[in-house]
Amino acid sequence: LAALSHHGIPKATDFFRVEGKDYFVMEFIGGSDLDKIIRRQNNHFDLNLVLDWFLQMLDIVEYLHALPQPVFHRDLKPSNFKLTADGKIKLLDFGIAKSTFNQNFTAEKSLNIATFEFAPLEQLIKASSHVKNSLVFLNATKALELLETKTSASTDIFALGATLYQLLTNCLPPDAHVRALAVWSGKLDPILPLTSYDRDIPADLEIAVLQSLSLIPSD
Repeated sequence: LAALSHHGIPKATDFFRVEGKDYFVMEFIGGSDLDKIIRRQNNHFDLNLVLDWFLQMLDIVEYLHALPQPVFHRDLKPSNFKLTADGKIKLLDFGIAKSTFNQNFTAEKSLNIATFEFAPLEQLIKASSHVKNSLVFLNATKALELLETKTSASTDIFALGATLYQLLTNCLPPDAHVRALAVWSGKLDPILPLTSYDRDIPADLEIAVLQSLSLIPSD
């Protein structure tokens, strides 16, 4: 975190150890996280406001992914994005971020902390034995492919898609496990199109969101 430099990421200014415990000092970010803002919202947000927030999120994540040693946050969700009083978006909580800076911090040690509703299938199958067993039972070949798939930029893209889906509809999409159980059983994907919540959402935006939420990482 101390090596990162972006206006949307709080700065880490000091690090020290006291009585065997590690601490770091971080820039204070005022404001409210987007999850709390969503909970207070009774109707859809204005589309232009959502897109302003989201373009700021994309700028932060694009910075992380474009680093010489890319950083994958792996826990993107509204509660980890804070909106400041002047309308700026800040990304918090790098607790399970993965990069070549910390290669020993493996997925197995961290993925169970991620929030299921915003996690793609390749992340969920490693985080939950229940998810793993149910998917192996349905299709062992597909499940093993997912188990061998490393978290990457597509992991964050999926989480961004779920975040934008919620911001645009004020509803969470079904989590990836529920969707996979349906699709792998030959049923329709239970995710609803965004226009079923708001007809004014542009078609190209809906297509982009649904593609980001694909169950197949390479998509």
